[in-house]
Amino acid sequence: MGKIGYDEVSVFKDPIAPTIIITSPLNQTYFASEPFMNITVIEPNLHRVWYRVNSIEIDITDNLTQFLDSSIWNSLPQGLFIMKIYANDTLGNLNDLFELSLLKDTIGPNITIILPLENQRIDRNPPLFELILLDVNNINLCWYTIDGSGSTIPFIGSPSTLGRIDQTLWESVWDNSTRGAVITIRFYATDMLGNVNNITVNVIKHQPVGDPISNPIGFITSTIVLGAMIPITVALTRSRYYKNLNKKEKGKLRKVLISAFLAFSITALFFVL
Repeated sequence: MGKIGYDEVSVFKDPIAPTIIITSPLNQTYFASEPFMNITVIEPNLHRVWYRVNSIEIDITDNLTQFLDSSIWNSLPQGLFIMKIYANDTLGNLNDLFELSLLKDTIGPNITIILPLENQRIDRNPPLFELILLDVNNINLCWYTIDGSGSTIPFIGSPSTLGRIDQTLWESVWDNSTRGAVITIRFYATDMLGNVNNITVNVIKHQPVGDPISNPIGFITSTIVLGAMIPITVALTRSRYYKNLNKKEKGKLRKVLISAFLAFSITALFFVL
């Protein structure tokens, strides 16, 4: 419950009709669920007590402490609604002075992600995040998760929030993701009433050039073969077999060797891009 009023008790007196004393709800108060009503009526000849919201009337003579009717609450839109409370005596004297302006708020904070960008390519360095958090009942708790890792990282939320993703968590997720994998970051925020909202942004794991970690076996194998081709090629061109070849045959062999060298070079390069 959020309050924008200051009266602790509302008292509505009439010299003839019953006196109504309202302990709750307070006027101009926000609620995330059905308001609790605590009403006292002073009248020796009390006949009836009831309240009205929109065109619906609920009799409360038998229970002056209760929650607002759930069907009424569920039908209300977000924002302002008016509650009127009435009491009369057996002579028909009516106190109809009681009127409360109350507000329904069951929606969590509005979250806008400025950074990181959707589908932004991010390396092993944890990214910055920038958010705009807005709620009429102010921001309370904020946190984020990454790819269902099970870790919840809290942060201080404000209308304009700037921070950096936790380094340990990010490196753990990044190291256990494949090259080009989509990593989902989900930001959460609650308001002072406990309403929660969340929003996600997807980023892409970027494996920098020259980093063979994504496929070390393929990289090492291709590099070994590529390195071995150099002395093999030198030895072959100095061999008696090569010297006995005619010019045309030597040309063909050189083309085969060059093609093989280029193929293994491209393969090794593929594993680091």
